Amino acid sequence: MHAEWLLPNKPTQPYPAVALQQQGSFYTYYLTIIYPRMIMKGILPGLLLLLLVSASTQAQVTIFSQNFNSSAVLTDYFNSNAPNAGQFNGYANSLVSSGQTAPITSIANNRLSIDRSATTAAPSLSVTRSTVFSTTPKVMQFECDLEITNMVNGSNVAVSFEVGSGAGFSATTAGALSNTYVHSRFALATNTTAGVNSFYIRRVSPGTNSTNFFTGQQHITWVVNNSGSTFTYTAPDGSSKTIGDDQGAVWAGTTLVFDSIVPLTATTDIKNIRITSGAGNMIMLLDNIVIKALDANPLPVSITSFTGKAGNQGVQLNWATATEINNDHFTIERSADAVTFNPIITVPAKGIAATYTVTDQHPLDGINYYRLVQYDKDGTNHYYGSITVNTTGIATATLSAYPNPAKDHVTLKVDHYTGKSLSLVIRDLTGKIISTQVIATNSIQPLYNITLPGTLLSGLYFLELTGEDFHQSTKLVIQ
Repeated sequence: MHAEWLLPNKPTQPYPAVALQQQGSFYTYYLTIIYPRMIMKGILPGLLLLLLVSASTQAQVTIFSQNFNSSAVLTDYFNSNAPNAGQFNGYANSLVSSGQTAPITSIANNRLSIDRSATTAAPSLSVTRSTVFSTTPKVMQFECDLEITNMVNGSNVAVSFEVGSGAGFSATTAGALSNTYVHSRFALATNTTAGVNSFYIRRVSPGTNSTNFFTGQQHITWVVNNSGSTFTYTAPDGSSKTIGDDQGAVWAGTTLVFDSIVPLTATTDIKNIRITSGAGNMIMLLDNIVIKALDANPLPVSITSFTGKAGNQGVQLNWATATEINNDHFTIERSADAVTFNPIITVPAKGIAATYTVTDQHPLDGINYYRLVQYDKDGTNHYYGSITVNTTGIATATLSAYPNPAKDHVTLKVDHYTGKSLSLVIRDLTGKIISTQVIATNSIQPLYNITLPGTLLSGLYFLELTGEDFHQSTKLVIQ
């Protein structure tokens, strides 16, 4: 591509992009080297604008996702202390006065149901995610499938959706929040005269309803830009849309309902979300809730699962990766209160998509909180979890050997092991296997008298005992 420099006496050698940026060109930040002959008649600015748009629409990270298919139990989708990327912290009713009934929250046909159809229903019920998202989005996209049924009475602000941060996003309170905590909000207005089970989408500030009303299940998309500059995103209709800084847009299906919605408090970060059914009498059904940070680059390491299970060997922790780029190692951290975490296990990275399994052999009694920390090779770390594992009523199996030092025989004591058999391996200091044998277990008297091989020389050996969900070793000195 060729073009002529319009100003006279300019050299033709390449210039670094940052030098041109210092001369006032914004877009040149995205190129390493620019030739003066390319800057002419708007060709280069147009090309660079295209590159900028392309870059801004490719990077995104899903920070919340829930389709309510995994369980019919409502509480499985809530965790007050340490919710995962598909859980809320809690749901709460406003105060129920005399003669009022609390709204009913449940899972109905793989959808979250908030039932305020009774005319005696209390003022509001809120579902809140008060734990901050793993990534704080500067450009957020919220999506859900939504349907209104069983409508009796309508309201201009029947349902509100709010994003922001701060103490107001408490999972134990209900109702629309003070604007101090809310970056952006939109609402649903229900009106029985518009049609049974229909709703309008409402711009809260200023208070105006959409021209058209909607019925049946609708896919709602809400985009909020808090990035400090304009941002171009891929719209539900497949087109590229540019949204201004501190503005929002709401779509119903492929219809752009509102654009350029101003925020309530532009200085508030987007870290939490609340959905409130606050007025009118109807049932609201929610499904396929997905929240994305459109401005965030995907992490170099993608964790697909992180689980824990208590057993008589301790707590087994498992996780899997889909990708590993520049991954150095993982650390397991444990906490008794989900606030203060301490590292307990470090595991080297495998560098490829892999599964990992480690065991916390000395868990805390009762509730254990675990989180996974991934470290890049440059020292940057990323947190995943946390998860909870309850060890109440589970006795950890232990191994001891005596006498130690021993000569011809040794007694093994294995407490709290419930398996049917154990495999014993004796190794020398080099790791070489000296002998193996299978031991039939005895839960009544867990003592096993082992005759040692006559070939053992004086020195240090390792006894390894393996069974069902059990693997422990101990040192043994032979005189």
